[in-house]
Amino acid sequence: MWFINYTSGATGVYCLTAPTQDDLHGGWLKFDVKGNGTGVHALNLADSSLVSYTYRESSTALTSNQITHMAGDLSGGVWFAAYDDPSVSRVKANGEWVQCRTDKMDLPWALGTGKISGIGVDSHNIVYMAPNRRAPLAYDIPMEQWITLPAGPSDDTTFYNLYVDPKDGKWFCGSEFVYHLNADNSAWEIYDTTDTNKFPEYHIQYALMDGEENMWFMSTFILNPAKVSLMKKDPSGGASTWYVFVYGDASGYLGGPRLYLDNDGNVWNSASQRFDSTANTWITQTDTTPFEKRYMRFLNGRIPADMDMTGALSNVTATAQDTMTLDTQGNIYFAGGLGSVNAGIVVRSPVMGDINRNALVELDDAVQNLRIVSGQSSPAQAKTVALDGNGKIGPGEMIFILRKLASGE
Repeated sequence: MWFINYTSGATGVYCLTAPTQDDLHGGWLKFDVKGNGTGVHALNLADSSLVSYTYRESSTALTSNQITHMAGDLSGGVWFAAYDDPSVSRVKANGEWVQCRTDKMDLPWALGTGKISGIGVDSHNIVYMAPNRRAPLAYDIPMEQWITLPAGPSDDTTFYNLYVDPKDGKWFCGSEFVYHLNADNSAWEIYDTTDTNKFPEYHIQYALMDGEENMWFMSTFILNPAKVSLMKKDPSGGASTWYVFVYGDASGYLGGPRLYLDNDGNVWNSASQRFDSTANTWITQTDTTPFEKRYMRFLNGRIPADMDMTGALSNVTATAQDTMTLDTQGNIYFAGGLGSVNAGIVVRSPVMGDINRNALVELDDAVQNLRIVSGQSSPAQAKTVALDGNGKIGPGEMIFILRKLASGE
């Protein structure tokens, strides 16, 4: 388990190995380090030794404590993009750390300049990076080699984010342009975001593909009133139709600048409105369960947006999908966004028996267990909470859950 220590100004990522039962609380490990150090710290409980790595030039783990973009890959690793440094660090499934800096990415570096504005992994296990004011990068994880992408975005493009859609399209969101790289990395499409008939604002920070494979674009730059836009796919294969929705317009839009998907691929806004794709209008919902109980989607699985965060080392009032990812073992990684860009990394390990992955062991987990055993369903990331680590949910998990419920623990 990995987590951040917030005491006495210490920041970074912490690795705690071989925890005892007394160390466990609410799915989090309790651990305090006094001091003002920064970087990555590994504590070995066998001999209580503490090994510290300073971040920056001498660090062998993170390239920075300021991490705002992360991505889990299909090999069990996680990639951390630096906010204040055009570099990326990677922890492999075996615990080995690798840094990608100037020598590996051919990116100039100076303290306080440059950053990686987005990072994502596709279903072919290729990681993509959007370095600010540099051309996009790609790395083939199974082959362990960098990939040459076709010429597309110019080297001076200001990027804000990167979105890998469910069809393996890569959307590099930036200032004045959005660049789309197709699934096989053979061609780019370029969209001019200064076209107000198509985009809400020329600084595009977020893209989203819904269940109908329509594309949505958002900007969280101060917009009054709030706006979002839709590139609606033509079912017959013709040209897409564009819509811009503005707060209070005839479509009924009353939300803010961000959109979300429920488990069925429907689009929601923050005002509990769901998009009616037939009428191109927004309908306020009295039953908001599909929105509140939605699963957030990641390459390595999905986790519920309303999971219980009780016991976290820092007060967490809401989950932020933009600064989260999963590894193949079901560990949930949180980057800065837990209150500060300097928060380093927090990692929440799966709670055994928590089949619905909301961080609680409750009656619904027993119900989900029965459904899995009977072959009716298999919730996302259920295999990561199996008791014996074999990735299979069976009678043992049911006994464990019922005992937990009976004991009231």
